[in-house]
Amino acid sequence: MEKKEVLIITKVFCDVLGKYALMFGDILEKNEKEFVEKRENYIDVTMEFYGPARGLIGMITTEDFCEQLNKNLLDKNDEYVTAGKYDSVKEFINIVCAQFVSTMYGEKNVFDFKLPRITNVGRDSWFAITGEIGKKFVVEDNPVFIYTILSQVN
Repeated sequence: MEKKEVLIITKVFCDVLGKYALMFGDILEKNEKEFVEKRENYIDVTMEFYGPARGLIGMITTEDFCEQLNKNLLDKNDEYVTAGKYDSVKEFINIVCAQFVSTMYGEKNVFDFKLPRITNVGRDSWFAITGEIGKKFVVEDNPVFIYTILSQVN
């Protein structure tokens, strides 16, 4: 049985993806290794939160996903799409993180958030993080791994 936080992050991710970006994802089930290895440039975008609980929301995906997300958000196909792709993916993870926190911990709890960070990672990062903390998707023919790492506040 999946952990509660994985179920919540999966639902939140799919909801925000559909409503905000007008994109849809399918669970990545078959030929994962082959599918992931077809691409080269991966990023890990993360956002930390603090309050009654602390943790982070992360997403490992491709540069191509970021460009497609930006195109959908801006409804444009020009040079800015490439230039602004990181801003769009940061805003996307910001919305996912806020929705996750309010769904997981309730809307009355107060949380602080750090600014989203983007790190360039290799394909190996996809396989290094276990599926127990998140869910792997195919979105617009791109691999996307949404995950959460939680810790208790003492």
